[in-house]
Formats: sequence, C-alpha cells, structure tokens
Amino acid sequence: MRTRKEKRNVLVAVVKNMRDRDLLLHEKWYRIPCAFAPKRPFRYLAFYQPAAFGRYGKRIEYYARVKQIERRKRKALLPRELNAPRANDDYFQIHLTRITKLRRTIKNTTPRRVSFGFTTLPRLKSARNILELYNVAPIEEIIGTSLAQEGIEAIPQYQVSRYRLDFAILRHLERRERSRGYGIPLRQLADRNDKDYRRYRNRMWMHWNHFVFGVS
Repeated sequence: MRTRKEKRNVLVAVVKNMRDRDLLLHEKWYRIPCAFAPKRPFRYLAFYQPAAFGRYGKRIEYYARVKQIERRKRKALLPRELNAPRANDDYFQIHLTRITKLRRTIKNTTPRRVSFGFTTLPRLKSARNILELYNVAPIEEIIGTSLAQEGIEAIPQYQVSRYRLDFAILRHLERRERSRGYGIPLRQLADRNDKDYRRYRNRMWMHWNHFVFGVS
C-alpha cells in the first residue's frame, strides 16, 4: 500500500534578535525581504533563535500557521526605524495564527548554519535536533567531527550563489594560482549528464576542488 508523501510546507526562518521575537509573540507577525523570500509556498513558519539569544539560542522553540501575507514597506512595519538602510525596501508581512511552543525544543548541536529551509510538520514536531529536522544523513556529522579533530577549519552549509555545499574549506590563493582555476576539469564531465555539465561549467566553480562522498 502506498503511503501519502508528506509535504514540506514548513518554512524554518531566523528570528535575529529579542525585538523581533517580541513582535512575533505579541503582535503575531514575521517579515521577510521580498528580494530574499523563498519561491516555494508554505503554510507554517518555525522560528530559529541564533546564538545571540544566549542560553536560549541555537534552537527552535516556536512555530505558527500562516494566516495572511501582505506586501509592505519596511518603514511601514517598523516606523521607528525610518533611517534604516532598507527602510524603503519591500517586505512580506506574514500574519500568523496562535504561536505554539514545541513540546520538545529542537537544538542545533552540530552546529549547522541555519537560514531559510523547508521541512514537514510531523518532522518539526518529532525532531530532536536540526539534523533530524532536515532529515540530514549522520555522515555529515561524522565528517564534520573528523575534520575538526584533524584541525581542519570547515564551514558547514556554505552558500555559493544558488548552491549550498555541505562543507567548505577556504584558503587564500596567490594571484598566479587563481588564474589557473580549480575544480573538476570539464573534460572529466563528458560522460556525466547535462545537468552536471552545466553546473560545473559555471565560472563560479572554477576555483573549487570538489569531493563527493557516497555510501555503499
């Protein structure tokens, strides 16, 4: 018997500071810059509190169902910040129903960089940590621990344009080295599918070496 596929209609969003959390809890709305808003529709928001929250940081405690979405200027949403750099930018004001506290806090123990991401409602209610929330294979945690033990500074979930790397190890290159380019040579992609070919053909990858780990 086929089971119904769960919908990833929960958007995980970051609450940057206590002021924004107060707006969320008391006025029941959240804002997203239109320029950076996810294209995929969502029915729920889950709220990640970063390290700035101290002992209550690096976790998700609350979520809510979306009631209505309006497009407004930032200065209309935050009239006390008329001189802010983005005061005239367009934002989505997301009105919410009752703010619900999760029975079990979802902690970021890896730690994993958290930005906009999608998950399912059942997973939000059952996950114990961020890896479980996003259904991330434990291999990422193992590799991250091993790199740290070897003294290798790796940045998890590193964003390169519209792609996200599981880990990135950055180093500065001499100018003469930069001109040579790094990454998988295109000739090695001849037997790969067209999607891979277009991806690695992009100039932004030419200064990267790629390592792909699989499970057997």
